[in-house]
Amino acid sequence: MITLYDLTNTYFEGNCRGNSFAKRGHFKEKRSDCPLVTLGLVPDSSGFPMRSHVYEGNVSEPATLSEMIHDLQSSGISADQKPTVVMDAGIATQDNIDWLNDHHYPYVVVSRKKHRELDESESTIVKQDGECTIKVQKVIDDETGETLLYCHSSQREKKERAIGNLFSRRFEDALQYLADGLTIKRRLKKYDKVIEKIGRLKQQFSKAAKLFIVTVEKDEKSGNAGKVVKTTMAVE
Repeated sequence: MITLYDLTNTYFEGNCRGNSFAKRGHFKEKRSDCPLVTLGLVPDSSGFPMRSHVYEGNVSEPATLSEMIHDLQSSGISADQKPTVVMDAGIATQDNIDWLNDHHYPYVVVSRKKHRELDESESTIVKQDGECTIKVQKVIDDETGETLLYCHSSQREKKERAIGNLFSRRFEDALQYLADGLTIKRRLKKYDKVIEKIGRLKQQFSKAAKLFIVTVEKDEKSGNAGKVVKTTMAVE
């Protein structure tokens, strides 16, 4: 038996003061100006809803898993009938995985663990055509006994590389704009402010920033930044 579990949310126009579930929270459509409610749904492997629930808009999504499974049991699924729970990384916290293990539920999740490189010599090609090659590698975790499946898609790799190049260009363009402004009136020049701006850029483009070393030379006479130097880090 397969049980799929996921959540989404929706928003209300206005203040929605008469709805105790309407709360400000993390909105999947990137809006922060509307009250939300969170919707949880459990369909079976054929897609038919088995259970649904409305939560407050600011609910912690991982915290809803055990409650939903208890609801399923109270609605007719016996404690001995253990479905395989399928959920995404947003709900698959270590606490939830521990809870599933403690209650003997099998599960399939998107792991939150740090990605590792797929071992080409141990991988198997499961799809290959003119557009994409997909390889998988099965690994047994010695500590937890979990079966891990590492997947590599050539199409996904190209997409991620293109996204990485885009953010690298944006980071470099922002640094260049900052450097050019050191000699232009009414642009940022104070050394401390330039350092602060570069720090914010590193936060905004955190992955791209790891590829560069950025230093700022200070003009001791004026107290301004004299030069912004960007050096590309060597990739091993």
